[in-house]
Amino acid sequence: MSKTLADIARMSGYSTATISRVINNQGQVSLETRDAILRALKAHAFVPRKYKRAQAEPPAQPAAGPIEVLLYTQTPSERVSREGDAIVFESLKPVAPSEFFSHANRLSNSFYLRILDGIVEEALRWKQRTVVTPVSDLLDAAFLADLNQPGNAGAILLGTYDDSMAAFAARCARPLVFADLVLEDGPFAVTFDNALGMAQAVGHLYALGHRRMGMAAGPMHMTGFRERLAGFRAETAAHGCVARPEWIYTGSNHVEHVAAWAAEFLRGADRPTALCCGNDFIALGVLRAAARLGLRVPRDLSLVGYDDSELAAIADTPLTTVQAPTVELGRCCVRQLMLQGKVGRAHTPSGSTLRLKPMLVARASTAAPPDA
Repeated sequence: MSKTLADIARMSGYSTATISRVINNQGQVSLETRDAILRALKAHAFVPRKYKRAQAEPPAQPAAGPIEVLLYTQTPSERVSREGDAIVFESLKPVAPSEFFSHANRLSNSFYLRILDGIVEEALRWKQRTVVTPVSDLLDAAFLADLNQPGNAGAILLGTYDDSMAAFAARCARPLVFADLVLEDGPFAVTFDNALGMAQAVGHLYALGHRRMGMAAGPMHMTGFRERLAGFRAETAAHGCVARPEWIYTGSNHVEHVAAWAAEFLRGADRPTALCCGNDFIALGVLRAAARLGLRVPRDLSLVGYDDSELAAIADTPLTTVQAPTVELGRCCVRQLMLQGKVGRAHTPSGSTLRLKPMLVARASTAAPPDA
């Protein structure tokens, strides 16, 4: 007999509301609570109601080979850990792809871990195996030959953008989906509606009374950051807000680099009352610099992040952020891959993109401006 949400709540000791937040990847839940609930769900083979009907339908015959989740990253990162109630960021250093999803790097890469959760869950519905393959060279001949074997179900590319991705897409003969990596005339990509996300962020700040806004946007060679900055500019203009060019940051998204910029920027007397950020790590860099300068968030400065990573809810000042539906993104990547397996990749128009709707999550980092 299948278990209900109430059964899981009774057996695990957590409320149905908390369990529902974990299932739907919404709201504020601690890492420890999330882990405990996920273990309980797996132990009792709990299937959310919205998936039961789909699971009752027999899936298509899976390909003999697995879905390969290609993890590609060439940039250094900051390992994040918790010491008591404090979040500690280590200095930037290279991380081997094989260590990307290790326990030590979990907080650093929770964004990607949630996408992977969605990929694995959806693949199971299709009775399809998944293999996570760390990749250091997308154009390696031996790697491509192995990937292009006829029996393989296809690949989902996950990680950080670089210029080799277009050539890789052209040389990959199997079904291929990019996860939050968008290339003009590239393979099918699943990403977020970044314009809508920034409309929610700016609209939230405007409703609180903010009329002077800036943005720590992140590096412009990445499509997501470019789209978020374009959305910010469009929305502040539509609301008649002041958003001066000198209030826009388009540098590195690493915490230590953002904190160095913000330490200088926030010293100025002529600054905005609120900052939107290209992701939560950028917001945490601003938060760190503000604390060192004795500025209080949100009394002196309101902050809005993007992604709703696991760090957003446990920051010293929990972040208001735009929640990106990362788990659903992973699921959609698998569905599209299975569709390509049926109809052939050639029937998927190049440059096709599916955009998922984000949702603003209000926490403690935003409030009315001091002069409201």
